[in-house]
Amino acid sequence: IDPTAHHDRVVLRRDGVYGYHLTVAADDMASGVTDVVRGADLPGSVPVQSAIYRALGAACPRYAHCPLVVASDGSKLAKSQHSLAIDAGDPAGVALGQALRLLRQAIPVDLDQIQPAELLGRAWRAWSPDRFQGLRTQPISGR
Repeated sequence: IDPTAHHDRVVLRRDGVYGYHLTVAADDMASGVTDVVRGADLPGSVPVQSAIYRALGAACPRYAHCPLVVASDGSKLAKSQHSLAIDAGDPAGVALGQALRLLRQAIPVDLDQIQPAELLGRAWRAWSPDRFQGLRTQPISGR
């Protein structure tokens, strides 16, 4: 991504509302965010937000972009589309395991015997963005 290729963005509208990129950067700075993981459809926001970080004298977080999980018709699964969320309370962690599989991550062989919190811990320690390198979308059957 070329950080000099971004276009001017509004950081404060005439009506006094702060712009998205400024508020995200300010919130991340206030929260001490060091790593940001987003969908593969959002790499264009990195140069804009990085410029804001630099203008405010702050260190930029590290960015990674995961493939989008899409329905069989190609539509993005998202809260805004009222897609079903992964139930972290699912004692078998089946949906969480499926999500990790879609992102080509390592899945424990004893998936059906571990609690979701432990699965998340294992997934965090074994997380490898290299496994989905070059993959922009990943279809899922059903919705």
